[in-house]
Amino acid sequence: MMEQITSSYILDYLKNNEIHLASTHAKLCTPIIRRMCQKMWYIIRFGEIKLCDDMYVLLDIDGVMVPAQSWKRPEFLQDGFPVFSLKSIQALQKIINKTDATLVLTTSHKSIYSISEWKDIFKLRGISVSALDRLTANDLNLSRKEEILQWYNSGGHSDDQIVIIDDDKSLHALPFDMKQNLVMTSPMVRLTDELADDAISILKAGALAPA
Repeated sequence: MMEQITSSYILDYLKNNEIHLASTHAKLCTPIIRRMCQKMWYIIRFGEIKLCDDMYVLLDIDGVMVPAQSWKRPEFLQDGFPVFSLKSIQALQKIINKTDATLVLTTSHKSIYSISEWKDIFKLRGISVSALDRLTANDLNLSRKEEILQWYNSGGHSDDQIVIIDDDKSLHALPFDMKQNLVMTSPMVRLTDELADDAISILKAGALAPA
């Protein structure tokens, strides 16, 4: 069924059927429509659909913005934090510009710096971040998967649009619906323009219903 819901299918349906209710939106978003149909198909309750609000990028740093090369000491800028890859900088800025999402830092470095200091770290590397947050300190030594699930379940994010950008392979064990919102990077290649496009598509489509 879901494979049938394409832009051409929707336009053809609108053209050939009597529509009793008119949308106030100037444009239609196929991924959003598909998401709604999936949730109705599986009888899953969902709140209002949000296109521009309550978007979150759960962002790791090592292996995403900085190459994870255990045999090689990374380069550092004057703030004492490693240099970001230029391509990763451009990719992350693209995500921010296209979605205006809040960055939520999941990196193991998250508690070392204040939010203000993190903003300065990004600014020094040419990344403009307006909304920035971080997971709470990992005092219980939780896995990355457990940290993210704790943030998701305790923060009331079930109706929010989320993408997780990380190189931690343990995240493949996330629940199915959350795993659909995972963009896995290669530690050596880091965040690329193509992966940025994947992240943007996930944010615009929202969470997927379980298959």
